[in-house]
Amino acid sequence: RTRGCGVDAPVSVTAVQGIPLSRPATLGCDAAVAFDRWVREQMLPAVGSRGGGVTQIRVIGDYSCRTRNSQPGARISEHGRGRAIDFAGYRLANGDVVTVQGDWGRGRNGRALAVARERELAAQAQANLAQLKMLRYQLNPHFLFNTLNAIATLVLEGANDTAERMLGALSRFLRYTLDQEPQQKVPLQRELEVLDLYLRIEKMRFEERLIMDIQIDPQAERALVPGLILQPLIENAIKYAVAKSEQPCRIGIGARINGEWLELELIDEGPGSPHFAPGAPEPNGVGLRNTRERLATVYGARQRMTVENRAEGGTRVRLTLPLELSP
Repeated sequence: RTRGCGVDAPVSVTAVQGIPLSRPATLGCDAAVAFDRWVREQMLPAVGSRGGGVTQIRVIGDYSCRTRNSQPGARISEHGRGRAIDFAGYRLANGDVVTVQGDWGRGRNGRALAVARERELAAQAQANLAQLKMLRYQLNPHFLFNTLNAIATLVLEGANDTAERMLGALSRFLRYTLDQEPQQKVPLQRELEVLDLYLRIEKMRFEERLIMDIQIDPQAERALVPGLILQPLIENAIKYAVAKSEQPCRIGIGARINGEWLELELIDEGPGSPHFAPGAPEPNGVGLRNTRERLATVYGARQRMTVENRAEGGTRVRLTLPLELSP
């Protein structure tokens, strides 16, 4: 164990599978375990006994504590949280040095390096899919509990027609979530159509207290987004703004294209939160945390999510995603 800013459970890695690194690397425990697994299951089998075997793993850097865009005073980047290591190649017992830059795909050693990389990508894709499924399934019970509780309340109050309509809307919404692959991206227009199913449920709960204001640039309707990426943010706004207000409360959704980026914005007219004040530690709620992790898993460092209190009251969530358009 060691110290590392922004890194959960940091460890200093000096060797993997008994093979020394060319320089120590500070990684989070999960990343260290993943690197060890890749060396054991992908790199070493690909190299085999060639050149007497691997005697050193060459590392350029680990980016621990690196800020976003390396800007002084900025927040720690995803890589800076101990989730990445820059692997440069390896040294063999016979003295040969195989590097990613100079030997990729060339000769027997370079081909072995390429094979190891292909195995790594396949394993990473499987791991990402498993993580996305876990994040999706973690959100579903949270939403399902709230909705079933609302339906039970309607039944107890004798509002059976409303309870039946809510149950039907819930069924259609859950059918979509079960059919949708968690790694699949959908056009924003489709995302909003599915979100409408969810909002119908909440509208039955809060009636005139929930006011939706959706303003989408027509050009942004074809932009691809991770399926159901907005639902937990809307659920948060309803929970902390609409549910706590006795007056009508507006929730706004906006989207526009800015160059090669898609910018999404969600605002509410609730009381805001001290967690979103400048300099405050990031909140650890399920909805926000899972959204951040899903975006990081899908896009890596090429995404941004900010949450802040609005000067006029309420909260603003902004998502900036790489622009991808559906056919």
